[in-house]
Amino acid sequence: MNTRRTFVAGAGGVMVSHLASRHAMAANEKVRIAVIGNNGRGRDHVQGIMRLPDAEVVTLCDVDLNVANERAAAFEKRYGKKPQVVQDMRKVFEDKNIDAVTIATPNHWHSLAAIWACQAGKDVYVEKPGSHNIYEGRKMVEAGRPRASRALAVRPRPMMSGMRPPARTSSNSTSLLSLNSTSVSPFFTSLPS
Repeated sequence: MNTRRTFVAGAGGVMVSHLASRHAMAANEKVRIAVIGNNGRGRDHVQGIMRLPDAEVVTLCDVDLNVANERAAAFEKRYGKKPQVVQDMRKVFEDKNIDAVTIATPNHWHSLAAIWACQAGKDVYVEKPGSHNIYEGRKMVEAGRPRASRALAVRPRPMMSGMRPPARTSSNSTSLLSLNSTSVSPFFTSLPS
């Protein structure tokens, strides 16, 4: 059965595979991920990412420093390493040591955070809704489109029991569905140039 947690882990796995194939990664190098928004879904993101062998959470970002520090303490206790704590997501986007971000902020921040992350050259996984309207969705696509290697994932509506995301669309792509100029795929998508 596909649950929210298994989907986050699966999308994270696809993102890691995408990054690993894009970069000639050394055997001991991991994809470094920042989780933006650490209440609710952000906790699931951390757990899903930390189960992946080729990825690690290195930064927790939350506007509420009390929440971020509490999550960082729990992270350190569980995983034995202390993540960086950041209050302003723009600092995360400026950090060249971060390969990807997951966005689990309140809904009204999803589009802008994803746009800023794409503009900063990060791979992005964002919770639903990706946008509140078509304009915001198109701006997300525009932000990612100039970077052929960028990945943008928007979590779909909860999957109906027994449904599975479609398989790869081509041998040279880790996307589950293709993105075109008129629609944003609800599954992990590599943005074409």
